[in-house]
Amino acid sequence: MTRYSLPIDDALKQTLNTALQAQGEAYKPRTHHLDKQKQPLFTNRLILESSPYLLQHAHNPVNWYPWGEEALATAQDNTKPIFISIGYSTCHWCHVMERESFENIAIAEFLNDHFISIKVDREQRPDLDDIYMIAAQLISGQGGWPLNAFLTPDGKPFFAATYFPADRFLILMDEVRQVWQQDHAKVVSQATRIHTTIETTLSPDSRGTLPGHEQIQAALDYFLGQYDEFNGGFSNAPKFPQETVLLLLLEQAVQQRDEQLLGTTIHTLDAMQQGGIYDQIGGGFHRYATDPDWLIPHFEKMLYNQALLSDVYFHAWQLTNNPLYRRTLEQTLDYVLRELYADGGGFYSATDADSEGEEGRFFIWDEEELNTVLADEDQALAHALFNTSATGNFEGRNILYLELSLPDFADQQGMPYTDLLAQTDRIREQLYNVRKTRIAPALDDKKITAWNGLMIRSLALAGHALRNPRYLAAAWQSAEYLWQQHRDRNGHLWRDTRNGQPGAAATQEDYAAFGRALLALYDISGDTLWLERAQQLTDRMQEQFWDNEHGGFFLTTTNTLTPLRSRALDDGALPSATSQGYALLQALAQRTGDLLYQTRATELMQQLAKRINKYPASFSYLLAHYGQTLDQPLEAIQFGAQGALRAEVKAKEEGFELQITLREGWHINAHDPGDQRLIATAVSGDGLYEIRYPESHPLSVEFSTHPIAVYSGEIKIRGRQQEMNSLLPPRLSVAFQACSDRICLPPEKLVLQIPATH
Repeated sequence: MTRYSLPIDDALKQTLNTALQAQGEAYKPRTHHLDKQKQPLFTNRLILESSPYLLQHAHNPVNWYPWGEEALATAQDNTKPIFISIGYSTCHWCHVMERESFENIAIAEFLNDHFISIKVDREQRPDLDDIYMIAAQLISGQGGWPLNAFLTPDGKPFFAATYFPADRFLILMDEVRQVWQQDHAKVVSQATRIHTTIETTLSPDSRGTLPGHEQIQAALDYFLGQYDEFNGGFSNAPKFPQETVLLLLLEQAVQQRDEQLLGTTIHTLDAMQQGGIYDQIGGGFHRYATDPDWLIPHFEKMLYNQALLSDVYFHAWQLTNNPLYRRTLEQTLDYVLRELYADGGGFYSATDADSEGEEGRFFIWDEEELNTVLADEDQALAHALFNTSATGNFEGRNILYLELSLPDFADQQGMPYTDLLAQTDRIREQLYNVRKTRIAPALDDKKITAWNGLMIRSLALAGHALRNPRYLAAAWQSAEYLWQQHRDRNGHLWRDTRNGQPGAAATQEDYAAFGRALLALYDISGDTLWLERAQQLTDRMQEQFWDNEHGGFFLTTTNTLTPLRSRALDDGALPSATSQGYALLQALAQRTGDLLYQTRATELMQQLAKRINKYPASFSYLLAHYGQTLDQPLEAIQFGAQGALRAEVKAKEEGFELQITLREGWHINAHDPGDQRLIATAVSGDGLYEIRYPESHPLSVEFSTHPIAVYSGEIKIRGRQQEMNSLLPPRLSVAFQACSDRICLPPEKLVLQIPATH
């Protein structure tokens, strides 16, 4: 047993021991420093936290603090520099550095003697991660996790980088100690300069002219210039899905009727769903591929990837009617409901890449094992389908992937496609049942509001189109769970909860993502409760995060302890908080007719205009939504008449069906209103014919001696569509004029994309 002990007083030690005992008998300390009774030799302040990532480090011999007033005050009182390490629970290299450095007694003792050490979960505190990631990129020219930085006691960084092996980390710490002690003024001066640069980076530009089509085209040109024509995607290696880019390409393919853009996206989606980045057995996507071929994944699975890629494959399926996209969509959503969905509602954050001490061990197979677990009649097909070998393709084992699409493989094997699907599903079920007996990767069981919002929105829209009550129920239940459990008594959101206990305060991203999820539920149900709740969140978001001096959104409130108020502007692995805020404001303007939402959305774009002009490719998700305001929204569900009219177009075997629902007290003129002065309701579009309008009903009005013909309530307009020589389905235009008992609005026209799916 080591004689080393943490430098904490008896009162704190008692508090930490009480927290340790409260973990229960099933608790397994994540440390190799254990006594004969398998109890941890060290317990630090992180045992009091809710974050799974922080709890992973609760038994390091490092005297960790969470980010907070105590840590900063202790650093200032002792004039010690701060060492801050930022990561997340499923981060492979975070685990490596933990084993090599933070479990190392010598390193821990050095840290405890000379620094105040702080651990941060980047998923709980994206604002701190943004600030110190900028520092790392400025100082070392690279970013990533674990993100390690040295700060002055007031939180200003003077050095930042990513992973260090233990021997280099020891040398670095000693160098920092020496320069802090011997040239303190120089360090403080450097930290001040870096802090000022970060502040400038995060500061808003002056307002500019609103972007136009040329900025969207510049972004498209950039991504097409990065396009991998052999493997799909927009980089070499590592290869990320880049969902926000794919959504921009899909949106612009539809707006511009550009089959080349659609083809680029289809190529990428095909490659991903056939590759190792996609879990061929359990469904769902790993975070990214480490090679250019989408074969070797980084095996962690993140909730946000499932939500965003579900959205991508959903839209691709609606545009192309490709059943393989529907299959991938459903398998991904089924994975989420099976393995990330919590009883009572809400979704867990992620699963780890590692299990049994190996990266990917849970997901890979050797040939002998496959032969043992598969039925005799399935073995040969499985080896051919998933390209397995005795030597494997990953550390002597096999990552399962499809070299050919399922239809092409069926043709190659000379077997009916339906038979292949049935046998493939049987093989998947056998392998999944065996895989369930393995030691599973660790689950990060905190529920992040923003990521849940993305998932709820995807489930709601897909469930509606697929007519899947299971998806719809999960979306509704999770939204209700967040509304009840992720808000405090004053209606402020929490960023996350775990085991029913709140974690950090919500960011602007959380309000925006949850608000958009509530609007999706309103769109598919018509229940105004969801609309009212979305408005409440949006109004609170504007109150708490809007910069009244310069415009734009801050990521955090003024009450958040942080060295700077950051702004999440650029789209990356996730749509930025700003992009989601813009999309929410635009959607509410369309659904309520409230010009204040539209005005605020326009102000936001004006504030970003100069940045977008300089770096359009950094705003892929934002431009996908902004493009709809430059042209027209083309979704299958849309709103008009200041939100009083809802229109939804559905594909039918014989053509299309347009369903229009009018709020009580509103009507539109019929197809033949009986008065030539009136704007008739009319549906048109390329290739549409035999359009059949419903029966109207008469309405007496002051300006006519005869009743006019109108529609009210719910009406359905049906028609047929010709086969089009295009990969893209046709559009439908509906022109109308809406009136209430008090006013008539100006004539309007909605343009809807008819889904290719039915």
